[in-house]
Amino acid sequence: MEYQFSYDFLGKPTAKCELDCELFGDWLTQDIGNNSSETKQLLAIIQQLQTRKIQEHRYIGNTFHLLLEDSEAELQLNNASLAPSTKLDIEWHGQESVGCGLVDLQHLLEAWLDFITQ
Repeated sequence: MEYQFSYDFLGKPTAKCELDCELFGDWLTQDIGNNSSETKQLLAIIQQLQTRKIQEHRYIGNTFHLLLEDSEAELQLNNASLAPSTKLDIEWHGQESVGCGLVDLQHLLEAWLDFITQ
């Protein structure tokens, strides 16, 4: 997964991910933000999944929910069934979910953690 991190004009960290995984950039920007403890917690959960200590985990954010399983991560808008009312809803309305491999998500989160803790 390719990604790029930057700061907006207010100093808020933002993420952009490649076309097939764009929603993960929005998720990082809107639901995770500069919360390093949340990022560390998700990395610990990924580790538990990889060592088979747990079988799945659900993360419910303000805008998105994330389902983590042993080798996959699936991201979906919380309000995907509602009529589009914001730019983000219009952009992603009708798309059920976006997925990636668990290792790809791990690398994305590690890079995000490095970026927001600099």
